[in-house]
Amino acid sequence: MGSSRYRAECALAKRVVADIQGRGLQSLVEKHRDFGDNSRKYLDLEPHVEEVAHAAGRLGLIGARPMRVLDIGCGSGYFLFALKTSGHDVLGIDLEDNPMYNDLVKLLEIPRVGQRVEKFRPLPDLGAPFDLITAFSICFDLHWREDVWGPEEWKFFLEDCCGRLRPGGRIFLNFNPASTRHFRFMPDEVADFLRGLPEGRLTPSKERFTLVRA
Repeated sequence: MGSSRYRAECALAKRVVADIQGRGLQSLVEKHRDFGDNSRKYLDLEPHVEEVAHAAGRLGLIGARPMRVLDIGCGSGYFLFALKTSGHDVLGIDLEDNPMYNDLVKLLEIPRVGQRVEKFRPLPDLGAPFDLITAFSICFDLHWREDVWGPEEWKFFLEDCCGRLRPGGRIFLNFNPASTRHFRFMPDEVADFLRGLPEGRLTPSKERFTLVRA
């Protein structure tokens, strides 16, 4: 089974890379050659597409029935493009202040809603409910600052997301390491809160969290 999933991930990555290159990625590489932001690394296409294809495989989205998927903090749009290539209905939400991401999302024809994710602020009206809500390399929790999100902020956020899921829908969160703080990925009180949710599961490393709506 593992080798079968790996082959499916490799095949998806190959299709996605060929499609993106065929859409004219090189013109964006030239346009953003001097872009100073750390996000320019995403123009190095292959490793990032391989990563999102692996994520799609881990979440059981390759060869699955068509699902409606929201990706919070969609960035370059590569993950959603891989899902769209696999037949899923996708939507991203992110800020619109990164010119390179703006160009990539436009190139890939990814529908995106522009809004900052903030504590105790609900997401906007996003239409029909979702089968899956994801967030990768999370930074909206302010994990590098003194006002990092605590259990109450996460409770509000997760309840808001659950209200946008179909019954049986899932939430998948992939947390960032906090390089300027002494805790790993999140404060202990947040980890305790997430582990206390009967419908949720936080990995021992505190890196990944999944929740299934009843």
